[in-house]
Amino acid sequence: DLPPSIIESDLRIKGKPVEFALVLPNQKRLPLDSKFAGTELLERLSQQQNSTESHNLKMELQKKVLIQAERVASYVDHSITLPFALMAVPDSIFSFVSIDVISRAYKQGVHILSYSMTAPFLLTFYSLCLQYAAQIDPTSLNTTIERIIRNCEKIRGELENKVAKGQTMINNAY
Repeated sequence: DLPPSIIESDLRIKGKPVEFALVLPNQKRLPLDSKFAGTELLERLSQQQNSTESHNLKMELQKKVLIQAERVASYVDHSITLPFALMAVPDSIFSFVSIDVISRAYKQGVHILSYSMTAPFLLTFYSLCLQYAAQIDPTSLNTTIERIIRNCEKIRGELENKVAKGQTMINNAY
């Protein structure tokens, strides 16, 4: 349901096919994977009466999510993508994903979303990129860089003077 101009299908990153990618105004891609093979665990979990077995199935489901997140992390290629990727999972599975799993996936560069939140997230993210994407004026950039260099040189000069003065004071005291 997203506008076709902002979605790219069957993108290849590092030789691997990526299901979808959000095409950003700067032409970078945000990889999105929404395939998840864990529904059989969810069915077994819903039929489970034993709390120990239920806990074990939840843990196994979370392991599957982490394994999938590891695979999705391989879609990140800083030359063509943002430094992170998205992984959408069914809402029923997302309800069993712990904050620890979300945090561990995040450390790998993967943000986990539920299916129902994926489209709103993508549209919001794209809107923010449009709003805050700025054209860089080379003249302004050069002026700013020159100003930073001058200020760094001033700071270096002051530090060297203060360190030399401090060293002289220490030598005199010694």
